[in-house]
Amino acid sequence: MATYRFGGGGPEIAAQGRSFAIGQTVGTWVPLPGLTRELMERHGARVLSATPVAAGGTDVQVAFPLINFRAGGLPMLMTTLLGNDPSTGIAATLIDLSLPADYAREFGGPRFGIGGWRDLLGVHGRPLVLNPMKPCIGLSPAATAAIAAEVARGGVDLVKDDEVLADASFSHVAERCKAVSVALDEVASQNGKRTRYVVSITDRARRMRDHVVAARENGADGVMVAAFMIGLDALQEVVEEVDGGLPVIAHTAGLDLFGGADGLSVAPEILVGRLARLAGADAVLIGSPWARRSTPEPLWTRMAGLLRDDWSGLAPAFPVVGGGIVADQLADVVRDLGVDVIVTAGGAINGHPEGAEAGARAMMTALGEAVVNASSTAAAR
Repeated sequence: MATYRFGGGGPEIAAQGRSFAIGQTVGTWVPLPGLTRELMERHGARVLSATPVAAGGTDVQVAFPLINFRAGGLPMLMTTLLGNDPSTGIAATLIDLSLPADYAREFGGPRFGIGGWRDLLGVHGRPLVLNPMKPCIGLSPAATAAIAAEVARGGVDLVKDDEVLADASFSHVAERCKAVSVALDEVASQNGKRTRYVVSITDRARRMRDHVVAARENGADGVMVAAFMIGLDALQEVVEEVDGGLPVIAHTAGLDLFGGADGLSVAPEILVGRLARLAGADAVLIGSPWARRSTPEPLWTRMAGLLRDDWSGLAPAFPVVGGGIVADQLADVVRDLGVDVIVTAGGAINGHPEGAEAGARAMMTALGEAVVNASSTAAAR
């Protein structure tokens, strides 16, 4: 069942919903040979309700027959929900999605999820800290490895590539994974903590399969893709290719492209917390209220909630907070989202005046204080 929010009200909204339901299934509203009552009952979508919203607008719930799209995976699910045929087009936003648990489990959802990430890292009871290494692009594998080692000595849990770097002529995936892995192993032999590396592999679908193999064979600990640039089906292909052997981060570059006031759109929290999770992402970027292109706080908390709730029997996924995070904001992150979150800190670590290692240590210290203070505040209540 899908819920769409329309901007207006009145009987015409329900009529638009019914026209849309027909257009997205049997596809016509005039008598045709072969359009029998039995076919309509088996394959036609139905409007279940049209409910006025206190803040304005109307929420229309539409039930789509699973038989229509079950065999077609995410591409046919998305086409059914958001295809918006011109003859029956609507101006509305998909704001909720309910799937039968047995159908959702066919996708698999997150293979690692929050529990798997924590077991991999051996970290429980606090947020994870991830450093998206800076500069973002242009470095050799050796130079990237040197940065990874420096921040690892400062105690961060994870390092990763920026989303604008994948398999480049100056830094191929296999070479970068090998260099970073060796560097992190060396630091672990000195301080006993193995920081984990997530490699960016965004590319054409067939090449991403090769990158997954390269990541596995050369010591990477996870992979990241720009999920909405490659498409949700390609994200699912990556998840199936790693087959539970590596966690997958879905970067949300391009999320803003899916909105639009003049036609049918999908709410960002549904893309992030429902569809990317359905495709199998173990962690998904949700931005932050402090970023230059900020995620408003109510949306931010909704995204985090939808990634971690009990939905259709799928494992919860980590929200990844990012976008100009500094140490002073960690208390707010823990207060608003709790401890089941990955915090990314780039410039605050790599641009620290005393060096990246000092920046990492300062961030880890601030995080520890934020968790202790949050626990004390909760106990006092």
